[in-house]
Amino acid sequence: MARTKQTARMSSGGNVKQFSSKSSSSFRNYLLSQQNVGKLGNSAARPTTTTDTTTRKKIFINCENIFGSFAFKRSQTSEFFEPKISLARCISSLLSDKADNSGIDDKLFMRVDFCSNLDGKLVTGSPQRPPLDLIFVVDESGSMGDGFPDDSDRRSKLSVAIDGMHKICSELTPADSVGIVGFNTHSKVHLPLTQVNDEFMNRTLGKVTLAMVASGGTNLSLGLLAGYDALEIPTHQSTIQSGRQRRVIFLTDMQSTDQDEQEVLAAARLKADPSHGAAFVTVVGVGVDLSALTVDAISAITGARYVSATSAAEFLTTVATDFNYDVTPIAFQIAMTLPLSLSFERVYGSAELNALPRGSRVATVST
Repeated sequence: MARTKQTARMSSGGNVKQFSSKSSSSFRNYLLSQQNVGKLGNSAARPTTTTDTTTRKKIFINCENIFGSFAFKRSQTSEFFEPKISLARCISSLLSDKADNSGIDDKLFMRVDFCSNLDGKLVTGSPQRPPLDLIFVVDESGSMGDGFPDDSDRRSKLSVAIDGMHKICSELTPADSVGIVGFNTHSKVHLPLTQVNDEFMNRTLGKVTLAMVASGGTNLSLGLLAGYDALEIPTHQSTIQSGRQRRVIFLTDMQSTDQDEQEVLAAARLKADPSHGAAFVTVVGVGVDLSALTVDAISAITGARYVSATSAAEFLTTVATDFNYDVTPIAFQIAMTLPLSLSFERVYGSAELNALPRGSRVATVST
């Protein structure tokens, strides 16, 4: 899925500052080394396995969170989906692969913009966004009762997640339906798919979320599967309207086991398959960031979206700002093939292509 607001870019095109000294190069290498494994919250609250030890490191940066923060000027299009390509050649010692940045290196940059005539137009109530069946799957385990680390906002992660749900629901229209599933080591359907109307916004939503509390352990895969099951229960709208989008927004601090995390990824891959109903997922890391490998895996799932926030303010801003774009897919499995004389050295702007082997001629973006 190509998102309609953010450009999927094959390089920085020279717009992002390069690291220009030996010390900054070392700092960059250190940050990248921390991406090998993520720190999923407080290790004391997390069950340990033979592969899950206190050596887990905190992830500092990933392209999903950092690259999208930069503004890139783009041309407009009248097409629903139109890739646009631009090239630039740069000759500079700053781009040298040598550790001491010595020598002159000549590099060709290719920028790919995924443009759409929906860019900038998907505001609240926009008729261009397809009607949506949306399930919130909310982690109600005990760790969600904690606040965001090092944040002046002392509300619990669950309270902030509930505020985020309210903010997203304010973007919905009567053409949409929404449901809420909570989970810890058990799952509970707090609200089946319900049409968004004045009764829902003014009474039902507040009543349901007021009853949600943080307690118990965590079973991520159980919660996600319960959310997918809730999407399968038809509503009056889903039986009379075709072309509806189906999505689960999974809000969690991910304090569980590695096996549980892998089962979540497997379930998301299966459900995104059109033969299984094409239900997409947005994973929202509440007060936590995931390992680079997990971010890559989520981003490679058709229609999937990954968001993380380490403070209450960042969470509320991040979750709702691009909501209408995140739930409006315009293209899938976009393959870019270079001529025989060229190959990819490194790809920026797409998490799933972070690990694309140097020398590859084909890069495929699923999301």
